[in-house]
Amino acid sequence: MNKNELIKAVEQWFYDRGLHEADPEKQYLKLIEEIGELASGIARSDEDVIKDSIGDIAVVIIGLCTQTGVNAQRAFDIDIKVQDAQGFNIVMLVTLMKEMQSLFYGSSHVMYCKLHNLKAVKYARTILLEDMVNVLSRLSSVSRHLNMDLIDCIGSAYNEIKDRKGKMVNGVFVKEWLNNPKPDTALVFHEGDMIVANVTRVERTKDHRFFSACASTLTPYPFSDYNF
Repeated sequence: MNKNELIKAVEQWFYDRGLHEADPEKQYLKLIEEIGELASGIARSDEDVIKDSIGDIAVVIIGLCTQTGVNAQRAFDIDIKVQDAQGFNIVMLVTLMKEMQSLFYGSSHVMYCKLHNLKAVKYARTILLEDMVNVLSRLSSVSRHLNMDLIDCIGSAYNEIKDRKGKMVNGVFVKEWLNNPKPDTALVFHEGDMIVANVTRVERTKDHRFFSACASTLTPYPFSDYNF
């Protein structure tokens, strides 16, 4: 898929699951989670985690567009070409994190205007769109300097979630298999990482916790409780 087709596919994923009506504040929390995952991947020089995180950040922003009525196609009207990369600098990530704050305030302003049926909602969306363009431009720059292609990262993230099922819990989309794990779910080790696995999928635990699994529940145990 090209960029526009990919954006439409991700938007449809949110619409199909009713996530376009979810609380943008929850979506912003997801954004914070993913930026933390990106930092973790960079710190460990884990290219798979870096690629996943960059794609997930973009997907979360597309979701935020569906929730606030911002045109995602216009938000992605940025320079995404892979240019000469001179190496990643931590300042790039810090700047990206700083820019992301505007998405919280901007989306909150949009939702306030919608709630009170204010004419200013159109202006609020315009400002939020500008903020999203800035954030995505920063994300694209970070991607280039990490030798990643932003659209390729988004495509990878979409392929990971496109068949995912689940339900809304307190405004957050929770994967179906975390609510109803199969009896053969188990804690396993893979390349030094602790992951939850079953016969149909293997998924890294993104919050660096590991789980004891049984037929009906997954119980998290903080990583700090264990010494290896």
